Amino acid sequence: MIGRAVFNKTPLPPNRFAPLPLGAVKPCGWLEEQLEIQRKAVLETLDARFPGTDGASGWLGGNLKDEQSAVEALAGIAALGYTTGDETLMSLVAKFVRWTIENQFQSGDIGPAGLRDWWPKILMLRVLQMYFGATADREALKAMDKFLRYELSVLPEDPLMGLAVARAGENLQAALFLYNLTGQAYLLKLTELIRAQALDWTDEFTIFPHIRPTAKQQPWKKLKDGMAREGAFSGIDQKVNGREYQLTEATNVAFGLKTPGIINLVKSGFKEVGAFKLGWARLMKQHGVALNMFTGDNHLAGANPAQGISVESVSETIVSLGALIGTGDEFGWEMADVMECLAYNALPAAWSEDGKRRQALEQTNQIDARDAARPFYNARNDDLCYMERPLGLADAGLAQLTASLWYATSDDGLAAVGYAPCVASFVAGGERVRVTVGGGYPFGGQVRLTVEVKKAAEFPLYLRIPGWAEQAIVTLPDGELMQMRGGEIACVRRRWSGEAEVTLDLPMRPRFVRWARQTGAVELGPLVMALNLDTGEDWNWALIDGEPMKKVEDTSPARAFKHGERALTVLAKVVRVGDWAKEGANCAQPPVAPVFDAKETFVVGLTPFGDSDLRIAQFPVAEVK
Repeated sequence: MIGRAVFNKTPLPPNRFAPLPLGAVKPCGWLEEQLEIQRKAVLETLDARFPGTDGASGWLGGNLKDEQSAVEALAGIAALGYTTGDETLMSLVAKFVRWTIENQFQSGDIGPAGLRDWWPKILMLRVLQMYFGATADREALKAMDKFLRYELSVLPEDPLMGLAVARAGENLQAALFLYNLTGQAYLLKLTELIRAQALDWTDEFTIFPHIRPTAKQQPWKKLKDGMAREGAFSGIDQKVNGREYQLTEATNVAFGLKTPGIINLVKSGFKEVGAFKLGWARLMKQHGVALNMFTGDNHLAGANPAQGISVESVSETIVSLGALIGTGDEFGWEMADVMECLAYNALPAAWSEDGKRRQALEQTNQIDARDAARPFYNARNDDLCYMERPLGLADAGLAQLTASLWYATSDDGLAAVGYAPCVASFVAGGERVRVTVGGGYPFGGQVRLTVEVKKAAEFPLYLRIPGWAEQAIVTLPDGELMQMRGGEIACVRRRWSGEAEVTLDLPMRPRFVRWARQTGAVELGPLVMALNLDTGEDWNWALIDGEPMKKVEDTSPARAFKHGERALTVLAKVVRVGDWAKEGANCAQPPVAPVFDAKETFVVGLTPFGDSDLRIAQFPVAEVK
């Protein structure tokens, strides 16, 4: 592992926080159990879900046409392997990386012979970057340097195409990572060339014309026929139908979220600084559901909680938010609230208990996960099914969250951006520091941080206070108390010696949160609470507005999602809704003014969304007078 964090080099604007190299943060407790389930599942199904690892892959010199799928699988298992320390997965990543380095063309190009698509090569830069961070093997940097020089020389005549245009932020991020390490001026010139061919996510998020579901703006057959007439989508000739497709595809949107912030490093401007916040607010207003995520099946689908959410886009949104936090001070830590919400709700719900099967799409209100026709835009009928699927970007999400829990700071300190049981080992104050994070978070509100140093050192420890936390209390090693408000950052600056403990108490009370069409959801800390259903069970309930809710918990140790009895429930009052029916295999939109019998109320127990396969989590709201 490299021994330092990579901060921005002039003339780039300074960044206060920089990500730690992959492997610097190791999971503990329930998070370790969750990743261990995933690790074992990947190893047991590796041959079926990642064919070609025996040498048949094109990225190992074989004949398999897996140019994109192989690199997506590598990106997933690299994050998982280096986070868990699994020797088999790390050796597999190294095998592909070594082949890529040893078979790099004299021109600097990489990949199987004859590969013209830029996107798999750009994604391989992410793999090389993760590999370098975890191993400190400078050969990976040399390969990146040769490829980026090659890209600079040929992009004017051989422009970015397809996904490489939509996801050009990934290309920019790799170039700037290498610049911050080497200071080579050609990389800044390359960023200008990439920007000129990239999809303009800054304008998209600033103007945000996609205020309706894609199906209402342009039916799939019409869009598909229009793209066929236009031909390949080029960065220097962005035709209208191809552009519409790329701007509304859910995983592209997830990649696009970080792009204005990365561009801001080389072209600082008001629009670039504000694009993410504007874009995210509009995404949530027009396409957002109670998971704090936008729908996309597989394109932006509106604010109906029965529309699909791409699991791949959830994982990639976590990656983009982590990248933005390390980009500059303009991007606030409120993004970490969203990052936690996605990782502790949408991700675990999308996997089976044994971790071997997952959904391609999931729903906030999911009453049937079988193969069936649904009013989705262009998704498959079996995309909601829990089934064995190829390894890919979706498999990186929880490992990427783990890596993003801690950042280095420009004043030689460490910052806790997210909370989960883990051990962060890095350098602060010029000395090796180990911080062990305990407590039951996110299932309980206490976080215990044990700071250990072999040599006394002075450095700051920054602690994010989640936006939902009212009257949070930080207890310092000497017993002094700091009272903090939600959204603030606590700074504990002291001379650390031996072992010292800092405790963060975050009051977790049930919260009623409004969403589109007068619907409501219940949150508890970073958890979305859901009515967990069995197949065929009654689901058409409405929350009663204004009724108090009660949290029920015990002191049982936190377990991985979907494992063991969850000792955490919110009791809420509901009424049965008579006019909320099914729409095919889905439940319909929650009614705005539900019809109900006010004389017959019930109390139901809501449990964490991540524990559920079938559920209702976004309810109609009944006003009982």
